[in-house]
Amino acid sequence: MKTITSAILASFVAVAVHAQNSVPSVNAAGYIKATCAVNKFYFLQVPFNTFDGSSYTLDTLIGTALPDGSSVYAWNTANQTYDISNYIDGLGWSPDLPLARGQGFFVLPSPESASSPTYDLFLFGEVPGATTSAMTTMNLSTGFTAVGFPYPVTTTLIDSGLTQITEDGDSVFMWNAGTQTYEIFNRLDVPGLEWNGDEDKVIPPGVGLFIGKANAGSYVSQVPYSWPNN
Repeated sequence: MKTITSAILASFVAVAVHAQNSVPSVNAAGYIKATCAVNKFYFLQVPFNTFDGSSYTLDTLIGTALPDGSSVYAWNTANQTYDISNYIDGLGWSPDLPLARGQGFFVLPSPESASSPTYDLFLFGEVPGATTSAMTTMNLSTGFTAVGFPYPVTTTLIDSGLTQITEDGDSVFMWNAGTQTYEIFNRLDVPGLEWNGDEDKVIPPGVGLFIGKANAGSYVSQVPYSWPNN
């Protein structure tokens, strides 16, 4: 049995991966803990697969973890607007929106019925296998697409694969939960300064990003680890 645990961004995100050896493969389950303050937006994404191969939904992923009246804003790429779901205590999320691995979404814990100043979300699932998920492709539209690095590890702008699928003038928007504003990183066609000096900007696991593109394309990312082999 093997366990890997690391803390990311102090009180904001923690990642744990738990694996159980079996024959002939290794299956790994993991989670990301996101501590969310009420009445603040958090831009998240799930870098895990579901255990049964189905899509996540808000009821199965978040469930009752947030107080009554909380909201999720999932970006609708085709319409370039948000699909909004609200949590109703006793009834669940309405509508119960589906979420895919690597899809960015905002959560807003409601302060109206909150019994605590913060709430912990555990985004969980099966760690994408180094063999079965060696490459992950997500479609990017003209305009904005909400995505995230689809593997549960820390990466950087230069190592995330974003440089290869963006062009001069495209942008990456990273949400700062502390200031409730975006940090904007503009793509330059200059070797060594592809992100205008921010090439080593850290992208923590489970963090959502907006990609702003003049031309549609695909975000192709490569698995950054060799284990697990499921």
